[in-house]
Amino acid sequence: MKKIFVFVVILLCLGLAFSAWFILSKSRLSEKITEKGELISQVDYLCQNNQTIGASYFKGEEQAIDQAPQTMPTPTGRVSLILSDGRIFDLAQTISASGIRYANQDETIIFWSKGEMSFLLENDLETYSNCLALSPEKEGLIFLAKNCSYLIEQKEVRLTNGLDEAEILPDSVSKITTRYFGNEAFGDFNNDGLADIAFLLTRETGGSGNFYYLALILSTTTESPCLTDKIIFLGDRIAPQTTESRNNQIIVNYVDRAKDEPMTTDPSIGISRFFEIKDGSLIEVNKSE
Repeated sequence: MKKIFVFVVILLCLGLAFSAWFILSKSRLSEKITEKGELISQVDYLCQNNQTIGASYFKGEEQAIDQAPQTMPTPTGRVSLILSDGRIFDLAQTISASGIRYANQDETIIFWSKGEMSFLLENDLETYSNCLALSPEKEGLIFLAKNCSYLIEQKEVRLTNGLDEAEILPDSVSKITTRYFGNEAFGDFNNDGLADIAFLLTRETGGSGNFYYLALILSTTTESPCLTDKIIFLGDRIAPQTTESRNNQIIVNYVDRAKDEPMTTDPSIGISRFFEIKDGSLIEVNKSE
């Protein structure tokens, strides 16, 4: 009994020591961040493949620099990034003709933000793509999309935390796997004054195919907002790029193969398809409509 008591005391001491270390570390990190200048904003980004970036934007010091007329001023802002893989970057703002660009000294790490979107380049390779700035409203819609029911091929599929796995046959090893892919676009697609969400789902049926679907959830006040039949098949083993919201339309951009090319060929043909809500249904329309 005495040994158990001593063991419990040791555990409590270790716990208190870890707590003190954690609080001190956070305090030091906070002090380090405030040294970078005035904090302007903190933004959480959700990227493709459920990666995330936490960005803290800092205002740089105003510098009196003699510059030639019509010369772009030298930016002095900074950004601190916390990536979902645990890495942390502190980058300086650089001159950019479009958007806001940050980079390290040798420009092996570049973070670019424009409006609500951002992406991260590492050694010229885009490692965090299609990153969308989140808000409580958008986070709620994404959570809803990951935990909704979808009518796919006349069968109801219920996602839980963005995933559903169903046996093809009883006691079968092969499964039909449906996943929330992302590539979200937000907009008022049915003109009711509420934000809606369009996004992609993937579906694997036990073979080599990986089928992509466009799905739409409307922010309605009905009793069952988490069941939608607004699903349209896009293609098999395509390469999704971006999903856009423009003039109450949904634009899905992806790369596909030519009709006469085998599925073993890498997608190389850029495609943009346009969708909208008409009479309560999600339909595909021509670009000119």
